[in-house]
Amino acid sequence: MTNETTPITALVEAGENIFATVTSKKGETQEKIADGAARLLDGVLPTVESKVSFDLASVLAGATSILSGIALVLAGLKKKKTEASGATEAAPAATPAINGIG
Repeated sequence: MTNETTPITALVEAGENIFATVTSKKGETQEKIADGAARLLDGVLPTVESKVSFDLASVLAGATSILSGIALVLAGLKKKKTEASGATEAAPAATPAINGIG
């Protein structure tokens, strides 16, 4: 199995990482809904890409990188805060590469 995912799935995972970082939990229901939406959008992505005049995969990869960066910043802020109180917390999982980007 390769570490590359489709652009929509990676974008959704990056959004989930922000949610998990902020709330310190992953909601099972939200995860199921996001996974279903990602699969649906992944299926229509080739059609949408053929209708636009720009590289949609690169745009989605850039948005994913931004969301991953935000999750990392939030995790760092929480880590600094929790270190002061003596607790520990892991950084969010890295989002897989999309088409070699990320």
